[in-house]
Amino acid sequence: MIKQVIINIDPMIQRIQACLLVFLLAGIPTIGLAFQNQTTPDSCNNVTDPGEIGYDQILCAPGNDPAPLVSVRQPSGGEGELEYLWMYSEEDGAFTPSTYKPIPNSNSETYDPGPLFKTTYFARCVRRVGCAGFIEPEVVKITVRDEARANIIGPSLICDSDTVTYRVETKTANPSDITWGIPPGVNVLEDNGKTCCYLL
Repeated sequence: MIKQVIINIDPMIQRIQACLLVFLLAGIPTIGLAFQNQTTPDSCNNVTDPGEIGYDQILCAPGNDPAPLVSVRQPSGGEGELEYLWMYSEEDGAFTPSTYKPIPNSNSETYDPGPLFKTTYFARCVRRVGCAGFIEPEVVKITVRDEARANIIGPSLICDSDTVTYRVETKTANPSDITWGIPPGVNVLEDNGKTCCYLL
């Protein structure tokens, strides 16, 4: 049934007559029910388990190169091709998108960070291609210490036939852990690890 409703709108200048057509769906309940039950087809079937990555590592000094991060357990659940995004943070704590930064061109199940100079946390985010949201496993922590930091003390300018002594300041307890790089043509008079005496 169709009703015609006349609405009089009376602003101060003129009167305009408007007509509204109101369709009463009360007598056709199946139409209303159809719209209520209508949903947009979901083409995304995302992963349900992000898997696991490893491993936590400890580096003795800034600038050391950690081992690559590997996939300990593969992501599972859902259907379709997997897409990865590695992220990192130098702030301690659980993973949050606000403190982790994305790593460009990191769509891989493994990742090689390269040399690190500060303690860094890594997360591997994963989703099925076409899905909007990434999910991530527990993060991996690579701790950077400074036990093996070495400061070499000695003259910067030397002359031919001079005898010079260099020493190293380091937190390394065992002198045998220190190896000196000796250039060609230099005679070593003494090398006890933390001190080295050269004759040029």
